[in-house]
Amino acid sequence: MPRITLNDISFHYLDEGAGPVLLLLGGTLGTARGDFAAQLDAFSAEHRVVVPDRRGYGATRPPDRDFPDDFYEREARDMLALVEALDLDNMVVFGWSEGAAVALWLAHLVPERVRALVVWGGIAGLDDEDIAGFETRRDTYAWSPRAQGAMDETFGPDYWRRVWCDWLDTMQRLRAQGSARLAPLETIQQPVLVMHGGRDPLIRDVHPRRLAAALPRAELHVIAEGAHNVHLAFAEAFNARVKAFLATL
Repeated sequence: MPRITLNDISFHYLDEGAGPVLLLLGGTLGTARGDFAAQLDAFSAEHRVVVPDRRGYGATRPPDRDFPDDFYEREARDMLALVEALDLDNMVVFGWSEGAAVALWLAHLVPERVRALVVWGGIAGLDDEDIAGFETRRDTYAWSPRAQGAMDETFGPDYWRRVWCDWLDTMQRLRAQGSARLAPLETIQQPVLVMHGGRDPLIRDVHPRRLAAALPRAELHVIAEGAHNVHLAFAEAFNARVKAFLATL
């Protein structure tokens, strides 16, 4: 896996295939291959697929992960530095979960480099109901043994539990402030495919609907049986719908 130093951080990233560029941005506590193995396999035959481990995640450590109020925009500026260093242009940016907000910020910051977006599992704001839902997952020892084991293997047993609780605390803080500090959606003029797993236990279905309504050129597609990781659990259906979207660009 190559490395590149940006903003005083040594970033790990994957860079596979050749052709039109896809930039894939993963979720909280994600890793490049862990978040997108099914998309790397499906798209790298015809595209150049670039997948970074964002700061504090995967192999991009140090630094330890933190969450200032503007962390979505900060992450997008990290990715902008990566885009410029690798001279990526005319990209389609994928964003899952936390990465969805980062992808939308990146499109806002450098619209001239972003051709289109595919986002899923991300928030359109923060309501009390969202916070209540997030808080039901605060006890990481109640997670499945498989999920805990995977996190322990990647991050060690203490780090990921602290990061997850810090993320939850940040959502609480942003809700209290009245703003999730998301990109201004009305400025994003690129085509956007908003995907959603109909059984996502973390992100309520109001969020993809709000995103699709607020983005000027968005379409919404729901995979009814999918959960938060719809792109992995229903990879064939997910990838087919994304390929159909790419063919329209």
